Order: sequence, then structure tokens, then C-alpha cells
Amino acid sequence: MEKALDGSKDKVKAQNELDAEIAYRKHVDHNIHLIGNILFGEKKSSAMMFHARAIGQPLVDDWDCLKTLVRKITHYD
Repeated sequence: MEKALDGSKDKVKAQNELDAEIAYRKHVDHNIHLIGNILFGEKKSSAMMFHARAIGQPLVDDWDCLKTLVRKITHYD
């Protein structure tokens, strides 16, 4: 996007793709927070979601499972 000329079709296309990706990630984040609220309650959800893993551990153990979850909660599957 930065390399494309201002006002060019390439720049507009890149901006639209970036906007769509940001919207998608916000949607996923929102759904994950909703799931956390359901599982742990609104008061404990943030703490549980951000402190569930010790520093240095991978974010998840099963990436395929996480991808499946994201597809299901975002209805892209």
C-alpha cells in the first residue's frame, strides 16, 4: 500500500484489503471476548484470557483446533 501511488487503483485495493482484514480481526477478537465472558464471567474474563499461559509458552498447543474455532465463530467455514 505504501509503495502504490496516491489515488491509484492499487492503493485503493490495498487499503480496502487492509480495512477488511482489520474488520475481520476485530470481529474475531469480539467473539473471543464474548466466549470468555460466557465461560468466566465479565469480571474475570479479561484476567483469564490474558494470563492463562506462562511467559514463553506457545499461545496454543493445537493450532488446527484454534483455526477451526475461529472459522466456526466467524462463519467463514
